[in-house]
Amino acid sequence: MKNAELRRFLALTAALFMAAGTTVTAYADEVTDTIAAAGKNVAEAETSEYSGKCGDNSNWSFDSETGIYTVSGTGAVDFMKYNDEWVKNVKTVIVEDGISWFKTVAAGYCFSEAESVFLPESLEGFSDESTGLCYLPITSINLPDKITRLNKGLMESCPNLKDVKLPAELKVIEDYVFFKDASLESIVIPEKTEEIGEFVFLETGLKSVTILSNDVKISDNAFYLCDPSMVICAAKGSTAEKYAEEHGFQFKALEDDDKFKAGDADGNGAVDISDITVFSLALADRTELSDAQKKALDVDGDGDVTLADLAKLRQYLSKKIEKL
Repeated sequence: MKNAELRRFLALTAALFMAAGTTVTAYADEVTDTIAAAGKNVAEAETSEYSGKCGDNSNWSFDSETGIYTVSGTGAVDFMKYNDEWVKNVKTVIVEDGISWFKTVAAGYCFSEAESVFLPESLEGFSDESTGLCYLPITSINLPDKITRLNKGLMESCPNLKDVKLPAELKVIEDYVFFKDASLESIVIPEKTEEIGEFVFLETGLKSVTILSNDVKISDNAFYLCDPSMVICAAKGSTAEKYAEEHGFQFKALEDDDKFKAGDADGNGAVDISDITVFSLALADRTELSDAQKKALDVDGDGDVTLADLAKLRQYLSKKIEKL
């Protein structure tokens, strides 16, 4: 979408919401300014240029045969460089391990045909000036666990986005993060999340949301215009239950069985040596696992609890692998 077309779109969107007394008008102006800033910060590549630097210690490259755009190196990325003549041929964006931060131009607004974006576990986040991951046709995204804050509008207007894995360490979801992600039907908010901002899920297709944090602060308009039949799943007595009641959404209490996480066989909230004990006893037919325990111990996701799961759990506890 060209800048002029995007401005007209945002102006129309703003007009539709003015009657509702929202802050969408101001947000539309902010997005337009972000686009202008991005245009000033990105240095356009020469037609024949398919690689170069994108930060002090980071580099970019584009393979025209595979359609893969790669960012490698260490530290921060200042901008993701591209050329208008081949940018629409970018189908996959791979950010390699070692990259920790995006300062200004990220994949958002740039790669309008990119169907997949892969981010490394080393990534800690995006700056407020970054174009983030918005306006991409991706269907899924796995956000690295080190990210603690999702910036305003980070993944807005991704119409095909269905599957989002949020960071385990996530604390704040700022305003408009999933605005107009119409295909997003369900999401799990991590246990450590402290705040969900305004209009985060405006014009999404949410049918259910699971909130694992018992005392998360939810802005009044976080789920504005979501289907009233949407179900909020959370612990009884949580702030999420209160929010559901006050805003007319259905509520489902999380049962004890739902609280088991990967590797946590005894349900104490931590993955430790006691889980190895539970696992070993079960494999020796000395105890019987509940359905929830089986789900927690199936760490390789093949539907069965086997020695392969035990081996992976041991690797995790010995810090040979970073995540289950």
